[in-house]
Amino acid sequence: MLCPHCGSESSDKARSCPSCGYKFVIETSSDAPPDTAAQEQQLKRLFKAVFVLVILAAVWWLATNRLSNRESHPEQNPAMISQPIATGRISVNARNFVAYPFSVPAGCKQAKVEGDFETSADAVEVLIMDDKTFANWQNHLPATPLYSSGRSNHASISLQLAPSAKRYYLVVNNRTSARPQIMQARLNLAYRIR
Repeated sequence: MLCPHCGSESSDKARSCPSCGYKFVIETSSDAPPDTAAQEQQLKRLFKAVFVLVILAAVWWLATNRLSNRESHPEQNPAMISQPIATGRISVNARNFVAYPFSVPAGCKQAKVEGDFETSADAVEVLIMDDKTFANWQNHLPATPLYSSGRSNHASISLQLAPSAKRYYLVVNNRTSARPQIMQARLNLAYRIR
């Protein structure tokens, strides 16, 4: 290499001119190979792929773990509670009715009236009504019951009620008959508490 200051020749590895002491500016290449940028890009891609795989594995593990927990611990479904409304022998005078009040408790999840009845002689009518409807029916005003068996010697009842605290009446109607009636009933209020 030639010294740009004095023009004397020196070795290619010299850092300064041996004649005049001029310091050479030597271009140093980095110690890393020239394709370092490409390698860094590959590493970044690899880290991103590993990160995505770890996230997917965590999501899969959480989903399967929660699903298996639900299968091993199903939601507690409380047992159905059954309360009698009218059971056994019921006597109804001629041209009269008998009413059995019952209430759906607060916090009820499901409520229904279920059971059956039968008479040995003439037919009777079994009705289920709320407070207001019963008051109207009792006073011979227009009323639409929640359930009406029609005049019948026997019937099975399964009536779903609103799951809110409310008072109802089960009515055995013999108003249209000139004879007293005797019937056998097995009618219950069944419900679940939340």
